[in-house]
Amino acid sequence: MTLDLPSHLPHWLSQTAASRHKLVLLTGSRDARVAAEKVQQAIPGCVVLNLGLALSRRLLDVSSHQRPAQAPILLADLLADQEPAMLYDIELLFDPTLQLEPLRALKAASRSRILLVLWPGAYEDHKLTYAEPGHPEYKRYGPADLAEILVVPMAELTTEA
Repeated sequence: MTLDLPSHLPHWLSQTAASRHKLVLLTGSRDARVAAEKVQQAIPGCVVLNLGLALSRRLLDVSSHQRPAQAPILLADLLADQEPAMLYDIELLFDPTLQLEPLRALKAASRSRILLVLWPGAYEDHKLTYAEPGHPEYKRYGPADLAEILVVPMAELTTEA
């Protein structure tokens, strides 16, 4: 079984280009590196960004008390002039100390650019989750939260090799 990501990308990009939120969430990916390579091959010029690493580097110079106010600004700065962009390792967005609402932050960032995001959680029964209930980083989003964005379970993109 191989991941047939490239053949689907043009359809997703055209589907999201006219949307308010130009956001595609790819769920269930076990190997971000492989997915990122396939996106780069399929979309020349697509920026692939390890969001956790890039954002944490920028947050190092910000006091812990200023991080909640600065995190959304730094996220916007990281993505400025980056279209389309693929984000992976986004777990830092869920850190409670940053006081971010991860899906809202991604939606805001996708208003002016196409974003493909490897979502590190699950998508089942039209619900998107991250972490387990009771965990401090747990998030659950229902159909109303997911309106106007495209959620793609990566398991649906595998083909026989």
